[in-house]
Amino acid sequence: MGFQHVAVTGMEVTEDNLAAWEIYSDMEKIGDFSCSDERLNQLQRNIQTSLKANFVDIPMDCPQRDERCGWTGDIAVFAPIAAFNMDISGFMNKWLGDVALVQKAVGVVPSIVPSNGFIRDRKSNFWAEVYDQDDAVWGDAGGRYETVDGESEVDLHRVFCQFR
Repeated sequence: MGFQHVAVTGMEVTEDNLAAWEIYSDMEKIGDFSCSDERLNQLQRNIQTSLKANFVDIPMDCPQRDERCGWTGDIAVFAPIAAFNMDISGFMNKWLGDVALVQKAVGVVPSIVPSNGFIRDRKSNFWAEVYDQDDAVWGDAGGRYETVDGESEVDLHRVFCQFR
């Protein structure tokens, strides 16, 4: 995950002494797409590769940067696509539990779940204030997963608990 090429120095590289593994949350592949247009087939392969790279315990937006945050808006938009390709029910049920743990008593969902201090590391309180009071898509993340229920068995009870 997170690299295309590797450089090794100081030894002869063979298939016997160098290996790489995909690391991603436990999700079964349940959907696929192919057609006569190779560009669309490549897009589908890219979607599946990105899904696995971005689903490692939390729904990350981009594993290639050091931020690796669980931006709530990204998963809110991508969840139906992910649910078409993989059984994300266990992953989403776990993450919605994370959302419930950090959700404010008034129901506000922060931009990043779980918080890793990324926003608070900024130079002023402006970022913390802005990202702790979210709006459409990012702030809706705790309740947007009814759209994936038909494709992947996300626990709707957990979604409804977000509104308590």
